[in-house]
Amino acid sequence: MKKLLSLGGLSLLIICITASCFEEPNLGFAPKIDFDRVEFVEAGFLDSLIVFVKFEDGDGDLGLTGDETFPPYQAFDFVRDNDGDLISFGSRPGLPPYNPIDWIINPEINGEVVQDTLLIQTNENHYNYFVEFLVKQAGGNFTLFDPRDPPFYQTFNGRFPLLNRTGETRPLAGTLRYGMVSSQFTNLFGNKTIKLRIQIQDRALNRSNTIESNEFTLTAILRD
Repeated sequence: MKKLLSLGGLSLLIICITASCFEEPNLGFAPKIDFDRVEFVEAGFLDSLIVFVKFEDGDGDLGLTGDETFPPYQAFDFVRDNDGDLISFGSRPGLPPYNPIDWIINPEINGEVVQDTLLIQTNENHYNYFVEFLVKQAGGNFTLFDPRDPPFYQTFNGRFPLLNRTGETRPLAGTLRYGMVSSQFTNLFGNKTIKLRIQIQDRALNRSNTIESNEFTLTAILRD
C-alpha cells in the first residue's frame, strides 16, 4: 500500500507493511518495536529516507484508515478563548505568526464553511507513527531537529494503514517500512551524523516503547 501526503518542501510517504499472526496470544496489548535498518535513496528532486522497524502487538489493533478523522483521530482542535469563542488571525497580540501548523483557512465547522483564518492545535492522536531527528554536535551530544519549527512548519509524523482487516483480536508481528520523502535531506544533514527516535501507537492510543536508530550519515546508508 502506498500513501503520499504533500507537505510543501517536505513530504511523507508510507509504503508497504508486512504482518504475521501467532497461534498463541502471548504478546502485550501495547505495541513493541525494535529498530531494523534505515536506507537513503537519491531520486533527483525528492529523496527518500526509509526506516524499517520490527513490531509485535498482542491484540493486533494497529493502523488507521485515511477516512478516520473523527475523535480521537481528528487532525486538530480549534483553540477557543475564555468565553468559548474561536480565535481569528490577527485578532489580538501575542498570537503565532501565520503558518500551516497553528492556523487553518476557511475551515468547515458543523457543515458550514467559516470564512476566516482560525487558531488550531494539532492532535497527536491523528498519527500512529512518530519520528524525531537527532543531529550530532561537535561535543558528541545529540540535539533535536524539529521540522515543525520555522521555516518549515512541517512534520514527519504520519499514519500506517490497518494491519489486521479480519475484525478479530489476534496477535501480530512483522516489519513496518516507513519512508520520508523530501527535497531537503541533503541540504539539512549533508555529512552530519544523525539518528532517528521512533514510536508507534495502536488504535486504543497505547504507545509503544521508544527506540533510536544507529548513528548514520546519509552517505553511509545510501542505497546502490
